[in-house]
Amino acid sequence: MTKINSIFIVDDDPITVYGIKKILKSVCDNNKIAEFQNGERAIDHVRKMILENQELPDIIFLDINMPIMDGWEFLEEFIKLPIPKAVNINIVTSSIDQNDKDKSDNFKSMTHHPIVFNSKPIRREEIEEITRVLSTQSIAFYLTLIYWKLRNYPSDEISYKGNSKFLGLPY
Repeated sequence: MTKINSIFIVDDDPITVYGIKKILKSVCDNNKIAEFQNGERAIDHVRKMILENQELPDIIFLDINMPIMDGWEFLEEFIKLPIPKAVNINIVTSSIDQNDKDKSDNFKSMTHHPIVFNSKPIRREEIEEITRVLSTQSIAFYLTLIYWKLRNYPSDEISYKGNSKFLGLPY
């Protein structure tokens, strides 16, 4: 089962939130699922996490039609933030408008965060794929990190076992 540290669900529909949470609990091991009823609450929380140097979520499930701040406004603000980590953003919407699909494609081209457009109701198979992709990305990230750190440091600095902090590993 894939291990995911943190997930945000940004959606004003309690049935969708309940469904996503229920599926997530059956397909992945996660420490924290945070819920936000609109984009403003979510972006405020992300900004607070950045200021407090907290780890940002691995995955965001994002509705686009919400009160106060919709998903598009959230994305506009989110991609402006200094976030080196790639956060998987999964748009989950009941919209069948091609303009919304095109808009999500436009956002993809403006950021390093992977963005996927999903239709409601999101299915178990889709959530399984989202978590599987995240696991693969995490492995690739840590292998790349290890490669660059090993390449840029003399071997005598990293020759002993148990040096996971030096390598930037979470364990």
